Amino acid sequence: MECKYFKYFKSKLIFGKYSIKHLIAKGSFGEVYFGTNKINGKNYALKVEETDKNNSLLKDECYTLLNLRGPGIPSVISFGVRGKFSILVENLLGESIRNIWIDKDKKFNLNDTCIFAIQAISILEHVHSNNYLHRDIQPSNFLVGKPDNYRLYLIDFGNAKKYKSSRTGKHVKILKN
Repeated sequence: MECKYFKYFKSKLIFGKYSIKHLIAKGSFGEVYFGTNKINGKNYALKVEETDKNNSLLKDECYTLLNLRGPGIPSVISFGVRGKFSILVENLLGESIRNIWIDKDKKFNLNDTCIFAIQAISILEHVHSNNYLHRDIQPSNFLVGKPDNYRLYLIDFGNAKKYKSSRTGKHVKILKN
């Protein structure tokens, strides 16, 4: 997997304390790296997007995550802009349930299926009760926690939109993008 931004950040500390180790995932808007905080030694996920300062999907995602704080939502550790890049630092999570399913020969036992299904529904209920639509629900966007392999998290809120006003309770018009 080619790392588009790795060369730029390879020998630099992000926000003065995060070093990037390797690529975790790559999407159409950016890349996610495994990073380490040099001060406390903890590992994090760093989402990097090349952007202009006025139009950042990552900034919108950060805002959404902060509004949705709760069980099954990744914690925002830090967000900022460095040069032409927006960077979101989140807690590091484990594998996606898609990858776990593939590793288990495309079979989940009944217990695992029930545990994941109940948590997924609970997370989606939380998102919707806070007036948001995720708009990219798929098995690769549900990750297990570290070290708790049975705690589920929903990731990738880059396409999420508010569908209802918190103030008035009325549906808002979602513009195509």
